[in-house]
Parts: sequence; C-alpha cells; structure tokens
Amino acid sequence: MELKDKLKKLRQEKGLTQAQLADAIFVSRSTVAKWENGLGLPNADSMAALEKLFDIQKEDVATSEPEAVIVQKNRKLHLIGQIAGWSAAMLLTVLCITLPLVMLHGNYGFTWNMAAGIFSDNPYFDTGDCRIYYTVFEGDWEDGRHWYSLSHFKVVERHFWGYTVWDEDASAKHIFDGTTAIGRFYSVKGKNGYYNMICHYIGNQIPEYIATLENVRISGIEYPIEKGFFFITEQPVEFFWVGEKFLNVE
Repeated sequence: MELKDKLKKLRQEKGLTQAQLADAIFVSRSTVAKWENGLGLPNADSMAALEKLFDIQKEDVATSEPEAVIVQKNRKLHLIGQIAGWSAAMLLTVLCITLPLVMLHGNYGFTWNMAAGIFSDNPYFDTGDCRIYYTVFEGDWEDGRHWYSLSHFKVVERHFWGYTVWDEDASAKHIFDGTTAIGRFYSVKGKNGYYNMICHYIGNQIPEYIATLENVRISGIEYPIEKGFFFITEQPVEFFWVGEKFLNVE
C-alpha cells in the first residue's frame, strides 16, 4: 500500500476531513489532497506531525518503492487522466455542436423529402419552419379558365434535431355555404402563424367561386390565396368572406 493510500486510511479511521487534518498539522487542504493523490510527499516537519497525530512510526507508512519514484509515477497517471478527461470533454463539445447541424442538413440520410414519403415528388410550400407538400386535382370551365384545388397534403417540420411529420388530419373542419358543406378546411399552427388549406369536398362538384379563389377577407383584412387553396393568418380561422359570400368554418 502506497503512502497516499495509508494516509487516507488513517485520516478516515480518525474521522477527519482533509481540511481538518490540514488544520491539525498546519498545512493547507490542497497539500493534504496532493499527498493523498500521490502527487507530493510530507516534508520532515509534516511527517513528524502526522506521526504524533496518528500515533504511528514513520515505518508504519513507509513503502517498498522509493517515494520519489511513486510520486513521479502518480504524476504521470494524473496527467494521463487529465488528458483523457479534456479529450472526452472536447469530443463531447464537438459532437454537441456538429451533430445537430449534420442532422439538420440531412447528412444522416433523413431529409425533407424522405420525411414527406410518397409526397416527396410533389410541389410544396416552404413557410420557413416547415414544408407543406401537396397534391391537387384540376379542371377547366367552359369559358376556358383553369382551376385546381388541394386534394391531399403532408406537413414536414424542420427543427434542431431533424424533421417531424405533422398529422395532416389533426384539425380538419368543414366549410359551410349557408347550410351546405362545400369543402374541408385544414389549419395547422406553425411558428409563423396558422397555415390554412382549403380542400374540395365533393370531387368536381365545387362552386366556381371556391375553385377560382384569389383572396379571402377576414375581419376586413384581405389574405391572398396561393395556388387557390393556401393562406396564412395570425389567428385561427372561424369564418371568411369570398366577395360577398360569407363562409363558416366549423
């Protein structure tokens, strides 16, 4: 047993802390800690004080190896431990910084499009915090005008650790023209507001004023409609106007 271990055992048997032992023999606590870590040796005065305090002889704490050799060996071990500790801390720091960035850019094989699944080849809206992939069905009016409307969508959110697919049916409601349901209304809450989508209800039997939407009006504010079915608001939508027609969302 090395001196550092014998000294620690004697101190603990006497019920002393390192600070209490240091006070008893008039040295600093860091000096006692250095002895117990094998990084230093008591000088003649300190050894005499230890012998008196613990009622021992110097031979009781002697070691088989020269003390200088032991100290040198322990210093090397302590240095190796410090290097290993700092290396582990640096590696952890690098991982904490780089791993989210790598995942954010899809370098682990998980990208926007992979998260969108079968929708990956579809067009999409990029709202800043998410992408809304969509499919549409289209048609022509007799006067030659063309219309199209949302039929399905998939919302994929980008965040710190990668991508999350939102539940597309989480907040489906109906749009009523008087008492008749003329479409479905989807609204999802994102960081930039409420992302509102109008979906046709009965195939091609859709009112012309819905199929050719360019804007809606809510509480006197006009909102432009992208692609005929998508708009963003700051508050949840309960109703909107198309021209003079009042539509309920419920």
